Amino acid sequence: MKNLPLKIAGVISFLTALIHTFGGQKDLIDPLQESNMSYQSTMEIIGTWHLVTILLFGTAFFLLKFGFRGYGRSNHNLLRAIGWIYIAGSVPYIAVSFKYGLLAPQFILLLPIGILIHWNLKYYKTI
Repeated sequence: MKNLPLKIAGVISFLTALIHTFGGQKDLIDPLQESNMSYQSTMEIIGTWHLVTILLFGTAFFLLKFGFRGYGRSNHNLLRAIGWIYIAGSVPYIAVSFKYGLLAPQFILLLPIGILIHWNLKYYKTI
């Protein structure tokens, strides 16, 4: 099936955005707001959190759109950039997991998305 890796990447990306939005809010952001951290630092972290939320939903939208409707040659660079962003975004979680001997599982979702995007670009040339 044409663009199947891109469709899978889009679904994983959308699910990641939902997990980030709802699970992360409950597990990370709510406790952060109740912490003794300075108001300035808290607001900057929360702003960054919401920026990531927007990026996750935005990239999921494009991945699903291009996966189901196809994409032209002019969209290759956009897809390639999204793929590299996901791959690069997984690296800090892998590094932290090794450094501290803990599992920072975010890379389990981020890395496959980037790999699937690049796999789709390589094997499913569309016009």
